[in-house]
Amino acid sequence: MSTFHIYDSYSEKIKEIRTLKSKVENEIFKETNSKAIEKLKKQRLAIVVEEEKEELIIRKNITQNLKAYVDSINKNIKSIGKLDLLNAKVDLAIKYNGVKPKINDANQIYFKDLKNPNLMEILQKQDKKYIPITIDINKKVTLITGANMGGKSVSMNTIALNLFLFQCGFYVFASEANLCVLDFIYLISEDLQNMGKGLSTFGAEIIKLKEIINLMEIEDGFIALDEFARGTNPSEGKILLKSICDYFKNFNSISLISTHYDEVVEEDIDHYQVIGLKNVDFDSLKYKIDLNKKQSVNLLQENMDYRLEKVKKETKVPKDALNICALLGLSEEVINIAKKLYEGGYNE
Repeated sequence: MSTFHIYDSYSEKIKEIRTLKSKVENEIFKETNSKAIEKLKKQRLAIVVEEEKEELIIRKNITQNLKAYVDSINKNIKSIGKLDLLNAKVDLAIKYNGVKPKINDANQIYFKDLKNPNLMEILQKQDKKYIPITIDINKKVTLITGANMGGKSVSMNTIALNLFLFQCGFYVFASEANLCVLDFIYLISEDLQNMGKGLSTFGAEIIKLKEIINLMEIEDGFIALDEFARGTNPSEGKILLKSICDYFKNFNSISLISTHYDEVVEEDIDHYQVIGLKNVDFDSLKYKIDLNKKQSVNLLQENMDYRLEKVKKETKVPKDALNICALLGLSEEVINIAKKLYEGGYNE
């Protein structure tokens, strides 16, 4: 390559050419006569042409000499790359107190005090506390329920992230972990709407679901569905989600599904719920928010418990939505109408 530096020591000829070129350049610098300068510049150009020819010959010779060592060079480059990657893995593990997971063949995923380092750093910069999660997935299908703003999506992404790291040979961001080797990891999260292809969010989810089923038929992996079927009406969404849960039980893959739908959990399905505002002193929090309305969302987030707790199959999704509306100052009239509709069984 022309960017590879050719030293004078590579050949006597290149040394002589460059010495001559340097001499001519000095003469150009000292000369005041324009015609003499022009003559010297032409002389320098001829020298530069000779220099480039000799450099090309040197490059060819070096290349020929190095050719015999290509296998060793490639081997060393790969070894250096591997060492560099191992050092990076160690640095990452030390920085975030990562742990080496135990490996099981029982189709189990267990994390204790699991963290998302990116989110943790963001919260630390804002002087906010990060709440790790603990989860034990030992059934083919596990559901996470909870109201909006409860951190279900963050939990799903955190679990998927750490599983990816484990599959790539990294330590995970937890105090303890016991994991199984997976053939694939598939996460459907956030808005999948693709206007370019004319797909709605729901349509995009179904396309992805077909891809997942094709994978499940030939391999054993981990599937995370975050608020699946939220892009269609609740009645149909609930039925579809229940159908998916029943169907997924036929495979060895592990499925983790978050939803705000009630009555989806059935037999052979573990049920986790975001603690949310369950243990919050509502009146005290409302008083704090009323005193500082500009910080209402921050105060709400600070009091939200993002941990997961294992609950009974029939446990209902907490109706934190109305509490959040009240805390954020939504009209009492609207909230009272919503409460009457809840009491009348409209949400069923």
